[in-house]
Amino acid sequence: MFTPGNAGPGAARGLKWLGVATLAVAVPAAVVAVGPHRPAAAPVAVTPVAAHATGHQGSGRISAEGSAPAAVPGPPSQAAAPAAAPAAPDLALEYQKLLGQHAVLAAELMRSRIRNDPDVAEAANAAVGKNTRDMAAVVASLGGPEAAKTFSSQWSTHVTALFNYARALAAKDRQAQAQTRSTLIGYEAKAGRGMAAGTGGALSATEMAAALTEHVEQLMDSADAYAAGDYARSYVLQRHAHDHMFALGRTMAAGYSKAAGRPTSGLEEPRWLLQSSLAKALSEHATLATEAMRARVTGAPEFPAAAASLEANTRDLAGTIGAVFGDQAGAKFQSLWADHLDQFIGYADAVRNADTSKQAAAKQRLGTFQAEFASYLDSTTDGKLPADELSAAFAEHDDMLLEEVDAYAAKKYAPAHDLAYEAYQDVFGMSGEFAGAIANVAGARLPRGGAQTGAGGMAGHLGAGHGR
Repeated sequence: MFTPGNAGPGAARGLKWLGVATLAVAVPAAVVAVGPHRPAAAPVAVTPVAAHATGHQGSGRISAEGSAPAAVPGPPSQAAAPAAAPAAPDLALEYQKLLGQHAVLAAELMRSRIRNDPDVAEAANAAVGKNTRDMAAVVASLGGPEAAKTFSSQWSTHVTALFNYARALAAKDRQAQAQTRSTLIGYEAKAGRGMAAGTGGALSATEMAAALTEHVEQLMDSADAYAAGDYARSYVLQRHAHDHMFALGRTMAAGYSKAAGRPTSGLEEPRWLLQSSLAKALSEHATLATEAMRARVTGAPEFPAAAASLEANTRDLAGTIGAVFGDQAGAKFQSLWADHLDQFIGYADAVRNADTSKQAAAKQRLGTFQAEFASYLDSTTDGKLPADELSAAFAEHDDMLLEEVDAYAAKKYAPAHDLAYEAYQDVFGMSGEFAGAIANVAGARLPRGGAQTGAGGMAGHLGAGHGR
């Protein structure tokens, strides 16, 4: 079993799943205009200009001066009618996915700026831009192209301010830090009022402003800790930020659904709560596994902190299994999951040392894990998660994470961030498969509040926090 200072963590692991696509919300991807390529410094605003059938476009570039240049005007909007609005549970999962991912991507963007690492910052900025466009697509499904355009402009301002805060930290400019913090808090209050108005009061302006302010304060505090070399606190605050955005996503979905006259009772169903809990823990796992492997392969001083957070995430996942199937099942899950991450960190060590034989050995041991873990889940769920399909899906997801660290070690940061982005989003399909199988087997044993993660298994509410 791993400890943060050792070569391999006994912690969590990310997965793929049974060929099931990520949550479908039937929204168009937004096409964005981008500025010219310039040296890395601050994010460019992104503006959706038309509904488009293809996937994600490249992100905007960042200016040397640190200001956010205006997006280049795009073609006229196609004015396509919004797709049928998703039900509250689906909308909540989509918000949770994208808001949670925003939190971790923004943290990475800020850290790269604090480290004065412009190449990583540019790739991180691209990922943040992609996330913003994905959120704009959800907004378009609810309110149409103009609503999405307004959202993108406002959200990009929010991201730019976070980046500017990190830049002020790197420059040790306390006056700029204070000014940016004040700007952000004022912006979040305005955004909260806008959400309340947009839902006819179904969302509280006061509560939304407080929630959004808490979000930016968590990210700024995490950046403060990182700049001070307190990596443990920085990663704990990142976990809080990710959890917080999941809770916010549920609240927002409930408010927008109520405003549209759609029922929200599905947000209280045990199966949905379980899926949301698993999605939160699995998506955090994908993030932390990526961060720990990157830190290991580069010899970064934050590795022990990333690894400790990964270990805590494993306990959360094991607690979920134990809450439904008993402590023995939870312990078995934790042991298997921990062994799996040991191989990931061993692989990162081998990449760092250019030891191809040890890379191959780690891959071989991962293959053994994939079969054993798939068999465990098959038996635990009475065959609802077939071992052969699971094993193949695990192998696909593991390969994605290994390719990510290969790319990162080779300083191919754009493809590395693309792979990390996909790994994060993929787990939402997995969480649905797992929740369905667990609910079908557990039946009445499924806790009414959902088997929550974030507090070692059972927690009083969605998005329970982590100890500081």
